[in-house]
Amino acid sequence: MGWLLGAGVLSAAEPPRILGIQSFRVMVGDDPAWSQPTFDDSEWPEHELDRIQVEDASIFWLRGRLELDDEFLARAEPMGFQLLALASCELFLNGELWATNGVVGATPEQEQPGAIDWNRALPTDLGSGEHLVALRCSAHHRGFAPRMGFYVFLVGDYLELATLGWGYSARTLISAGGLLAIGLFYAMSFLFGTRSRSHLWLGLFAGAAGSLVIVESLRVLVGYTYDLHIWRLLTVTFLAWAVNALLIAFVTERFPLPGRVGFSTISLVLTLPCWWIPGFDGKTGTLFLVGLTTSWIWLARALWARQMDALWALTGISLCLGVGFWQPYQFLDYYLFFGLSVLCLFLLASHVLAGARERREHEAIELRSARLEIELLRRHLQPHFLMNTLTALSEWFEEEPEVASEMVQELGQELRILADVSSRSSIPLGQELELCRSHLAVMAKRRDENLMLEAVGLDPTSQVPPAIFHTLLENALTHNAYGADEGIGNTACFRLRQEMASGRIRYVFEAPFRPIGPVSKSEGTGLRYVRARLRESFGEDFRLSAGVDDPDSLQPVWRTVIDVPNGADTCAS
Repeated sequence: MGWLLGAGVLSAAEPPRILGIQSFRVMVGDDPAWSQPTFDDSEWPEHELDRIQVEDASIFWLRGRLELDDEFLARAEPMGFQLLALASCELFLNGELWATNGVVGATPEQEQPGAIDWNRALPTDLGSGEHLVALRCSAHHRGFAPRMGFYVFLVGDYLELATLGWGYSARTLISAGGLLAIGLFYAMSFLFGTRSRSHLWLGLFAGAAGSLVIVESLRVLVGYTYDLHIWRLLTVTFLAWAVNALLIAFVTERFPLPGRVGFSTISLVLTLPCWWIPGFDGKTGTLFLVGLTTSWIWLARALWARQMDALWALTGISLCLGVGFWQPYQFLDYYLFFGLSVLCLFLLASHVLAGARERREHEAIELRSARLEIELLRRHLQPHFLMNTLTALSEWFEEEPEVASEMVQELGQELRILADVSSRSSIPLGQELELCRSHLAVMAKRRDENLMLEAVGLDPTSQVPPAIFHTLLENALTHNAYGADEGIGNTACFRLRQEMASGRIRYVFEAPFRPIGPVSKSEGTGLRYVRARLRESFGEDFRLSAGVDDPDSLQPVWRTVIDVPNGADTCAS
């Protein structure tokens, strides 16, 4: 980053106030004469500063020459220099020791690491002409073999050099502050509010992104000795991995599709080989390439599946990838804060819009449930049912008080069960059977008929929408006249069985078919209620059919078949 900023100053259109030494002559060894301008270093190999590699050396020297003129000296006052290097150094200017950074040593024990970012003032009486800059260095505490051990050597206006990176750092701090604020908000929302995992992943992503931006700027913000640089690079790499892993976790959670777990696992596995790529920039860059690309693929699938809120997240990732391909060598050092900030804003917009859509859908479901609850109570407490029941009770209280008492108990039992299940989206099948038998007991006494419900192969723990079989019973009793038919007499037997068919649960309800009047060809309110309850619980993943079975037989039946998914989690309580 220092080289990038320095290059930006050197290429400015106005007369430069900062100059740099681009190449140095290098020699391994240690001789005080190498600091003198009179020493002939023409036999020393010459290298670009950022290409110097001397990892195995005990002590080594760099010699470079700086050409100054009066005009530059007038513009750059007071004069200073800046050296960015993973080394301890002593700086000799025209043969005289001018500044030290750490303690240069022939062994790791003798060396004391210097600051990676070294700024010092230069003599005020430095005149125009050529000046020798000699650096006596050691670098025993790097902890790794860096691609660049020296980054930049700049000379110029001291105050400008000292604040060279602060403009960039100010922008990164603003970016990091916004990212951390978003991260904290959504993490707190998860802990104390929604418990939504998409909130958690977005909060952790933003927090990791903000931390990554801060650590990337740590050299300018804090400054540290060069032996700590390896730990900063490891932290940057780990945070880059965390940012991309959390990005994958967020987009797959926020936009669910089939195969989510497998896709997330494969994406995370693909990030693991990145740790073996040479160079920390290579590791970090490849991590972002894998994380952004796999997330882009998932969001494209979500958009294809008509999850339109994914468009915002897809746009943000596309912009981030575009910046990375446009400036691959400067992305991590200079554009990272911009890319992560833009990406987080687009993810936030996508998340908020998707959350608003989910809230609308949830409110619509709640409204539909409330309407179904009202419909259930309305169907059972309809005026003619109450009037007929109360009329029968008034007669029994006069003629058969014991029967009236039993009737009140049966009716009370049925109403208690209805009150318990009416506000729920699903109930155990055993409770549904209890409701059905209570209703049959009431109707049997009221109509003076023998009404029975035969249950075959039922699992009482299975979850079903409330009152669907109760409604089928009501329909059968309302539209059929069992006691008036000589073929049946005063007995009517209803059957409900449960069976497995192609891995799904099938319920078959059968009622004796003795219609009072003409049979309507359209679906009545009872079946519409049953269909609405099934749709509330299973979406469109159910089948409902009803009709007369063998109408020409002596005892035809009305058969209703309900086919639903198998599994306790398919019908939420």
